[in-house]
Amino acid sequence: MPLNGLGDAYYHYRVNHSAGQYAPKPWLHTNGIESVWSLFKRQTIGTHHYLSPKHLNRYLGEMT
Repeated sequence: MPLNGLGDAYYHYRVNHSAGQYAPKPWLHTNGIESVWSLFKRQTIGTHHYLSPKHLNRYLGEMT
């Protein structure tokens, strides 16, 4: 059974912050996706003001 409902094609890593572990591999971190969501939030507030769930894929396509 895949972890968290993800398919077998995805890997799931865990970190132990109390042990000083933050990125188990140099390329494995969440900084990139956190930046994407931050930019999307700014776009929403500054340009669109409201998001329609029906067109969410179009807003994301415009941003990317």
